[in-house]
Amino acid sequence: IMRHYLENASGIDLPARWQYCGPVFRYDSSHPEASGQFTQVGGELIGSSDVTADVELLKLAVAVPTKLGLDGWSLRLADLDILNRLLDSVGVSDRARSFIIQSMPLLREGRTAVPKFLEEDRHLHVVGGNGSNNGGSGDSEDAALRQAVKGLDDDQARSVLLGLLQWNSADQLGQRTPEEVVGRLLHKIRGTDSEDKLRQGLELASDLAAINGQPPQALDAVKKVLASAGSDQSAADRLTEVIGLMSNGGESKGRLVLDFGLVRGLAYYNGVIFEVSHPGWPGALGGGGRYDTLSRALGSENAVPALGFAYNLDALISLGAS
Repeated sequence: IMRHYLENASGIDLPARWQYCGPVFRYDSSHPEASGQFTQVGGELIGSSDVTADVELLKLAVAVPTKLGLDGWSLRLADLDILNRLLDSVGVSDRARSFIIQSMPLLREGRTAVPKFLEEDRHLHVVGGNGSNNGGSGDSEDAALRQAVKGLDDDQARSVLLGLLQWNSADQLGQRTPEEVVGRLLHKIRGTDSEDKLRQGLELASDLAAINGQPPQALDAVKKVLASAGSDQSAADRLTEVIGLMSNGGESKGRLVLDFGLVRGLAYYNGVIFEVSHPGWPGALGGGGRYDTLSRALGSENAVPALGFAYNLDALISLGAS
């Protein structure tokens, strides 16, 4: 959807509201028929970062099971912006941040799970970062490159390394593109955090992941975790506003749960994320969230605010028939 917008942006007025329906091919072990194909139906809102856009999409998403007359469905909601603000206070690397975000479902166990994740991080070389202990020339070269990109974000660091690479060894890259080589190099020299910093990030993330419950109590708990880390509270204030506006309807009353151990399976989400589930169907019926950074990942110079959701239409039909 975002690629379509970027390729046709000059002829599209924002905000744009689109719906779609079509076949999707995906491996899903929870699908009863173990089929890799199902029909997906969804909606997207491109071009608005306003709270009202979040609420509009959420209300449209919960209208689906409501209009179908399904009973017993629930909406689980989280906000990755809150987690990112929490990790900002620690200063972990982008690589460590991605690892922590994907680990959130297992961090629901609380701080007792942290030692296990630290051990896994060591195997992935997320912690450490000072090279091997052999004192070879590769260590000094890595240290020099690490110093060259110190204080830069990943995009800026890639630009610096790409310039160095093209100036020094443009004819020695083999089959890989310069961008691929720079990506691997940045992963190597920057994908390292001190163990103390990573432990602190994991502990704070586990405090957040353990929050699961009704919105008023859960939001209070979220604000306490942010306050304990000295983190910016604005993301929590925004989510409070979203929840308040959602409550003005009726469809989600008594069905909305805040679950900060929730992580959608795609890495490009950056704000509100959600899933709709039903006891009669294994896994989620549907879900979605905000993905304001996807446009840049696809090559755009500018971030394009966007959010959307999708449902498994086969699942909805199956539940409706039963």
